[in-house]
Amino acid sequence: MPKIELDPIQIWRVLNNLITNALKHNPNRVRITIDAIVEPNWLYCRISDDGVGISAEQSDRLFKLYSRGKRSRYMPGLGIGLYLSQQIITAHGGEIGVVSSPGNGSTFWFTLPCQSEQL
Repeated sequence: MPKIELDPIQIWRVLNNLITNALKHNPNRVRITIDAIVEPNWLYCRISDDGVGISAEQSDRLFKLYSRGKRSRYMPGLGIGLYLSQQIITAHGGEIGVVSSPGNGSTFWFTLPCQSEQL
C-alpha cells in the first residue's frame, strides 16, 4: 500500500457509516464486499452490496444534510452520516460517490490521495 496521510478516526467513521448503511437499508442476508485499488496518485475504496439498490433520484441527494431514504422513516438516524462522510473525504482531498440502481445493489466509493513518491 502507498503512504497516505489521513486521520484514521475520521476514515474509520466513513467506513463504519458506509458499512452500517448497507446493513441497515437491505435485507438480512445482504452480501457486502469491501475492497481498495491503488491507482496512480489515488487509493480507490469501494463498499458494495447486492441489496435493493437506490434510485437515481435518491442517489442525487444522498450526500445532502438531513437527507434520508424513503424507507428511513421506520429506521433510526438523522440523515447526517453520508453528509459527514462527504465532508471528511473532501477534507482529506478525495471524493465520494455512489453507483446504484433499484434491484441491483449499491457501490459506495471514495478516493484518498497517495503520496506520489511511494507509487
